Amino acid sequence: MRVLNAFSPDAARFVGGCVRNAVMRKSSEQDDIDIASVFPPDEAKALLKQTGIKTIDTGLAHGTVTALIEGKPFEITVLRRDVKTDGRHAEIVYSRSYQEDSQRRDFTFNALYASPDGEISDYVNGIEDALAGRVRFIGVAEDRIKEDYLRILRFFRFYAVYGLVPPCSEGLAACALLCDGLKNIARERIRAEFFKWLKAPNALSALNHAHEQGVLNAFFDGNIFDSGISEKFTLLKDIDPHFILFLLSSGDVKRLKNDFRLTHKEMKDLEAFFTVEERIIASKEKAADFLECRFLYNDRLIQQIITLLHAKERIDTPQYHRFLRLLNLPLFDFTLDGKKLVAQGVKPGPGLGKKLKEARRAFILSLLQKAGEGFL
Repeated sequence: MRVLNAFSPDAARFVGGCVRNAVMRKSSEQDDIDIASVFPPDEAKALLKQTGIKTIDTGLAHGTVTALIEGKPFEITVLRRDVKTDGRHAEIVYSRSYQEDSQRRDFTFNALYASPDGEISDYVNGIEDALAGRVRFIGVAEDRIKEDYLRILRFFRFYAVYGLVPPCSEGLAACALLCDGLKNIARERIRAEFFKWLKAPNALSALNHAHEQGVLNAFFDGNIFDSGISEKFTLLKDIDPHFILFLLSSGDVKRLKNDFRLTHKEMKDLEAFFTVEERIIASKEKAADFLECRFLYNDRLIQQIITLLHAKERIDTPQYHRFLRLLNLPLFDFTLDGKKLVAQGVKPGPGLGKKLKEARRAFILSLLQKAGEGFL
């Protein structure tokens, strides 16, 4: 309200997701509050400065300035209309019409504007679509996609988050027709959309619809749902997106790294999967080897890996729950380290590490014996 009050009456309104989520009685997906204004960035900056509000030049070339209040950013973007687009970038001219600005947005429920007193302006039937949980492109779906091909992924992502009815047929057809345009989109933008999508409540349904339309062919092989993944997908609600991608893919980690710009940490997590899988699948002492893995990796990572193993049907349900119980055994009681062994007379060198492993293994076996048969 401080930001909006810095401008003259009706010179700025709340817009987009914060209004949509208020209408739908949902908490904001990212807690972003965006503002649309009739003032170009330089004028907006001057008005904000007069009221003591700090600004950051985040996107002046695109008509955007960010106000900063108590460390929280508020993006303020001038009303605009597109002159020319190439599927990634747009040439714009500034406008003073909220209705004109609404026509260049992606989906009807994202083109809602709210005045400081809460009055909503709806030029595209966005309120009705929001309340119905309907994801619908503004105007002609193909035209909106050609303005920015990333909107194909956004269509399915918003359906995964907000969809209460099946995706509209026009939107699905347009996404199928134009999905080759995704090849021209920066992988970082694709990653951001996919990672939000995979953590959405209705992610699996959205993936199925996208798969049926051929949209996922650019990222996965043609058999991503052929191994009972649909039945196991509910297991994945607490799994990080890069693990879900790995589950959906053919297991080609290098391709995933390139296609989704996986970070060094994410790649190390996937490499850990293979190490843990080998140790607990191939061993005759799975419980002991599982606990050995807990010394190598943190429990959060281990829990995700065994969930992934269960989803990939590498371990059955009883074994999965057994491993979950093993995560509760107190490994922190093992305090022996190399320094303590040297102090007890063990000579430094290759034998030191071997002695430490032997001691750790003995501790694990003792722990399992005390825990009882259910853990052995």
